Amino acid sequence: MSYPMKMEVFHKILHEYEFTQKPIHENEAYANLSEEDKKLFAQFQTIWEKSSAYSVKQEFNAAEGFTSFLNKVDAEENEPKIVQIPPKTPVFFLSRPLLRYAAILLVLIVATFVFINRGETYETRENGLLVSLEDGSRVWLNGHSSLTVKKMSSSKRKVSLKGEAYFEVSENKKAPFTISSDQLEVTVLGTSFVFNEKEAALEVFTGKVNVASKGEEKFVEKNQKISLKNQKLELGTGLGQIPGWANPILSFSNAPFDKVVKDLEAFFGVSIALVGEKDWAKCPFTSGSMATTKFEDVLIVLRLTYEMEVEKKGEKEYRFLKIRCK
Repeated sequence: MSYPMKMEVFHKILHEYEFTQKPIHENEAYANLSEEDKKLFAQFQTIWEKSSAYSVKQEFNAAEGFTSFLNKVDAEENEPKIVQIPPKTPVFFLSRPLLRYAAILLVLIVATFVFINRGETYETRENGLLVSLEDGSRVWLNGHSSLTVKKMSSSKRKVSLKGEAYFEVSENKKAPFTISSDQLEVTVLGTSFVFNEKEAALEVFTGKVNVASKGEEKFVEKNQKISLKNQKLELGTGLGQIPGWANPILSFSNAPFDKVVKDLEAFFGVSIALVGEKDWAKCPFTSGSMATTKFEDVLIVLRLTYEMEVEKKGEKEYRFLKIRCK
């Protein structure tokens, strides 16, 4: 069965459930699905139920709303979409037929590139990168950053960093993990933290980290941050939140739309302008887990959720237009 056909079947099953409240496992169409397709349907159903566009809190029928939206797409299928923009400005439109299957894209595409490495340098441009080290540690590089693996042995683990990265260092008391940079040297046994080399700043999420600079040395513990100011190490209270770019799987739960946009910008290395003045805290977005390497696929989901228009201004620049908060 092709994916378009599967989507039609999945939608039919959910549509009947909304109106009859008959248990899904008693649905004949569901019973005829293969075990693999039932797993796929479960993922589709999770996204359907979690999507803010179809939330029960919105006080409208999910099936009717989705069907109405699809009918609208069909009605406009052959009509050109016109958006008033300055001359010579390219406009990006999402493929309408794909809107039917936007939800399933969230569970079909993979989020990260993982490398098993030794003695190599990994660099990023706009997009981030997940690097998996041979000792089991993982490093999420932010955009415009680089990680050089200098040594990995039973007694020493050494890397150097340019830019910003989030580290999850596997515990090994016999082999300290050392990160060197121009201004700071960081040593850990096993912990998680984010390190901004350019700002000479670090925040710890688990465990304890030793930070040294020009003879001065301090320990940084969970929920603490440290930064180099006027050539002195200063401790402070951390924010306690791992940055969005450090998470290879995006997941939003009633997140304000402006925060969603910031995470998307950091994750995909794009620039997004929100057109119009709104209280974005009253425009929440819920996606469940969203794993993707393509920003265009996320745009399809947002287009489906908010019925918005997207204008592409450049290679990595977008404007979100006419966003309708549910």
